[in-house]
Amino acid sequence: MKGTYNNQQLYSQNTFQILLAVVESHMKIFDQKNQPWWQALAFVLVIVTLLLKLITIDTKYYWVDEAYTSLRISGYTRGEFIKETSTGQAIEVDQLQKYQRVNPNKNVLDTVQSLGSEEPQLVPLYFVAVHLWNQVFGSTTWATRSFSVLAHCAVLACTYWLCIELSGSALTGWIAVCIVAVSPFVFLYSQEARPYALWMAATLFTSAVYLRATRHNTYQSWFFYAIAVAVSLYIYLFSALVILAHGLYTLIRTDQRIGKFVMATVAGSLPIVPWLIMIKTHKAQVDYWTSWTRSELPFVYLMKTWVHNLGLVFLYTFRL
Repeated sequence: MKGTYNNQQLYSQNTFQILLAVVESHMKIFDQKNQPWWQALAFVLVIVTLLLKLITIDTKYYWVDEAYTSLRISGYTRGEFIKETSTGQAIEVDQLQKYQRVNPNKNVLDTVQSLGSEEPQLVPLYFVAVHLWNQVFGSTTWATRSFSVLAHCAVLACTYWLCIELSGSALTGWIAVCIVAVSPFVFLYSQEARPYALWMAATLFTSAVYLRATRHNTYQSWFFYAIAVAVSLYIYLFSALVILAHGLYTLIRTDQRIGKFVMATVAGSLPIVPWLIMIKTHKAQVDYWTSWTRSELPFVYLMKTWVHNLGLVFLYTFRL
């Protein structure tokens, strides 16, 4: 009976392997037949959406959060702005513009210091990058927002790579690129002078590097994951949630990758420690800027707000 059971089990395993091989062969044929068509569609959609982003990038309102982005890029603090403009006298436009563009009196270190002393809950990598970007291309609305369009290109590339790591299918990657290219949510945030588009790219990139590291499981691949962790944490602190998800997945697998994952995560997290100390030092500022998150609001009001904001995504995306 035991021998019969083993034979049946072996037969079942062989049958499953044969079926899996048949499915994989058909998927490869489907992939080869349809990949050029999806490649062409993805190329057209990417070019069209990029052109639309660049053409309409300065037609939308430059709202208050973006104005704070420009303030940080200028290197001035909110305190300096209030002190120098609250004189009771009329202020010329040129005087205000000083706080909305890069200038020779301030540098990248002033941008980091301004952010760390007043808004330490925001990490500096995006603001430093845009400061350097504006030094080359100017501080106009078009120039400041165009960095997010560049980040959107990275989002598309990382989407394709992540799909390759997940499925091994180029066709899946091209379909995903088409979806992301026309997503109103992605379209909107890739036109905004805030770090969200860059964070999207960092999230996708870190996840793709993680999957590659789990597959190869070499010290070199985990070293690159550590670098990706460090960069993503300096783009947005909520990247810690993405890293936590990677950790839970690694823990569920319960294999030899756990040790290397922990070492890579610790190594990648160490560079953010000085900024965490900055946050603790200026905790009062963090509490001031995040006080709205502690407001108790009725659930019905939240539902209305969510629906309203979702509608705004489509409204502002297609507002030419």
